Amino acid sequence: MSSIFRMMRSFTNCSLLKMSTNTNVPSINELNKIQKSIDSLISSNKVMIFSKSYCPYCERSKRFLSDKLDTIQNKEIKIKSLELDLEPNGTIIQNLLSKRLNKEKISVPQVEYIATIIFQLFFLNFGSNDWIFINSQHIGGCDDLLAKEQKGELDQLL
Repeated sequence: MSSIFRMMRSFTNCSLLKMSTNTNVPSINELNKIQKSIDSLISSNKVMIFSKSYCPYCERSKRFLSDKLDTIQNKEIKIKSLELDLEPNGTIIQNLLSKRLNKEKISVPQVEYIATIIFQLFFLNFGSNDWIFINSQHIGGCDDLLAKEQKGELDQLL
């Protein structure tokens, strides 16, 4: 067990660790409040994209959907996007989205949240940078969106 602590201590100078530990660990009530905000964004927007401002795949998804809506001449549908890297709770939102899409409990205990952060730090497995929802249905990321278009399934969703 002490080797784990030594390994973690050696990461204290890593900028990635500092970036992730700058915020306090949220309480269960805070996690539930953030989860409700996520659910509200997904349910109240026809097209909701959780993305990162620096991600080329996220940009491609947004540009593709915008062009698609122009092509089908539907100006009523607005694309709502939330840039997780620019949000104070972006890392928390990303973890809650991952949990939601892995069909785990929406109410996340603090210990499990901390374990998820530590796992991501050591294995750098942050997953997708874009989560696309259309009609409250998770589509996936950029590649999944383009695959739906190729199969002719995207028009039905929009």
